[in-house]
Amino acid sequence: MIIKKIHSKKIAIELIRRGHDFIYCEPHATKEKLTVFFFVETAQLKADLNEIFS
Repeated sequence: MIIKKIHSKKIAIELIRRGHDFIYCEPHATKEKLTVFFFVETAQLKADLNEIFS
């Protein structure tokens, strides 16, 4: 299983709404107030990220 890290809460929420598999989250390694979200990387996840960012 390949894991994709997402550093934006807004993007993570949009991916969850689109039905992607959220695995877990953890605090950012260097910035205390940030959270990193982890998703299963799939072809559909990549397609949705391209759509969100374009």
